Amino acid sequence: MSNNTKKVSIFHILAGAFPIAYAVSLFFLPILTLSITTYNDLLGVDQTERMHAALFQKLSTIEASTLVPYVLTIMLMLVATLLIYLLKNKVAYIYGLIVSTGSAMYLCFDYLKNKDSINYFNMMMGDTVYAEGATYSRGIGFFLAMAFALAALVFCILALREAGQTAQHAAPVRPAAGGYAAPAPQPAPGSVAAPHKIVCVSGEFMNASFPLNRGETVIIGRDAGSANVVIVAPKVSRKHCTIRFDEARNSFIVVDCSTNGTYRENGNRLMANMENPLPPGSVISLGSDENRFKLI
Repeated sequence: MSNNTKKVSIFHILAGAFPIAYAVSLFFLPILTLSITTYNDLLGVDQTERMHAALFQKLSTIEASTLVPYVLTIMLMLVATLLIYLLKNKVAYIYGLIVSTGSAMYLCFDYLKNKDSINYFNMMMGDTVYAEGATYSRGIGFFLAMAFALAALVFCILALREAGQTAQHAAPVRPAAGGYAAPAPQPAPGSVAAPHKIVCVSGEFMNASFPLNRGETVIIGRDAGSANVVIVAPKVSRKHCTIRFDEARNSFIVVDCSTNGTYRENGNRLMANMENPLPPGSVISLGSDENRFKLI
């Protein structure tokens, strides 16, 4: 958005953070858990050297073929974080969505396939019993990895949706007949200016003014088919509000038609679907403080 500092979305931050959490839960936490169980097996013995030997013995029983898929998912998830934080676009979110979905599906697949065998999944996923023929349980590592993969999936979807809404700002918009998708042109020298105007004091059209002629009603909203002033923002409704000037009452008549509300400068919300008379000089905000207009 022009004239505004671009805010970092919480969805963007979490979409990149959860793949890292997934990688940690699949690597560092299982190693720690396996080390602890090995240490407990050797209590009362000279642990240092024996523990290293026992841990290496456990790790050496793992076939490389069971290790590769997990290492691959970790690498793909870390790439997802890198792309999300560097590119900050829909392509990165789609990649993160695909990778997190694939990782979660593989965890479920390996859970069903290898829960009774000695392999990477059971050796590295938590409180295991190192004995031939034992049934191995999934420790906290499995449940955390699954939760983080699903969280990454959800926040990639949310970030992708938000990116799609934001991208509409840059798209060419054709407003309703007689309306504006950009600041209104200044009147030609010698022409009669409109008696009133709506001035944007913050938001996409900051410092732009829109004329309000006698008997005219201006519609502000997200829908280019019905609004005179088109603003594509998450908090702005398709038809957010209507504004006209009542000469008899010397007031601007604002009707709030939105879901997120139209607010006065003091924070009071205007009554929905009713005429709200406001004196000249009033400032209204659409859904949030991002887009504010002064009525002159």
